[in-house]
Amino acid sequence: MSKKKTGLFLVTLVVVASLTIISMIIENNVTFFSIVQLAILLIMFFSYFTWARSKEDERPVPEDELGKKITTESGLVSYKILIVLIFGFICLDY
Repeated sequence: MSKKKTGLFLVTLVVVASLTIISMIIENNVTFFSIVQLAILLIMFFSYFTWARSKEDERPVPEDELGKKITTESGLVSYKILIVLIFGFICLDY
């Protein structure tokens, strides 16, 4: 991946996450959509930096054995982070 694409992705990710969090603070309401939106952004973040490849890069691909193990472990980490975020947002809502 080129540095321009990576930079654009990071800027977009930060802007969308910031707008979602700011709208949650201003409206003082945590909706299901805002939780799902933050979860999708988190999944995109981890997925992009796990599988982003350059032409000369020797990273594993999702189809080989190491790629399947990486997918399983990153799925578990994402699941645990999502559970903590949901619990935190529910606590903030009350």
